[in-house]
Amino acid sequence: MHRQVGGYLERAGLKEGWLVLFDLRKRALWRKKLFRRHRKVGGRRVHVIGL
Repeated sequence: MHRQVGGYLERAGLKEGWLVLFDLRKRALWRKKLFRRHRKVGGRRVHVIGL
C-alpha cells in the first residue's frame, strides 16, 4: 500500500503525501483505531493516519 502511494507521489512529482485509513469496525476500540505513522518510500515521505 505504501509503495502504491509512493508511486502516485512520484508520478505527480511530489516529495510527500498523506494516506488516511478509516477503520469502520463497530467493535474496535478507538485507541486501536487511531494511529499516526511516517514512512519513506523511494525517497518520498508518506504520512499514514488511521481513524
